Amino acid sequence: MNEASLTSDVLEKADALIQRRRVFLAGGRRQAPPPASAEVADLPILTEVVEPNSPAVVPGEPPAVLLDAQRRAAIAEEVTHWLDERLPDIVLHTLDDLADRLVSRIDEEARRQLLPRLEALLDGREPPTEPSS
Repeated sequence: MNEASLTSDVLEKADALIQRRRVFLAGGRRQAPPPASAEVADLPILTEVVEPNSPAVVPGEPPAVLLDAQRRAAIAEEVTHWLDERLPDIVLHTLDDLADRLVSRIDEEARRQLLPRLEALLDGREPPTEPSS
């Protein structure tokens, strides 16, 4: 089966499913026509009436929404705690490393470029031209 026929088949099944769903308009019900082919006849039909705003709760278990909210709160608290505890040290160490590298680079560049120029000026010579970077 090639990709075009597979895509067409999926689109046909999706269209059939959309056509079969029940639509509620102004309190009335309209039933979709029966499936056009035997291929889409195996699609399930929702027969149980589910009231809007009725949560699916298993007796003895907290609602999933409550668990999700508790998990999100616990995750947020853990992230906040970690940031409070670890972030200052991480930033401090990173800035220390950056300062060390910066001082080292400035020292290296001064010895390579500035020192020869200063020595030449002190000896009364023309300072060497700066090499291009």
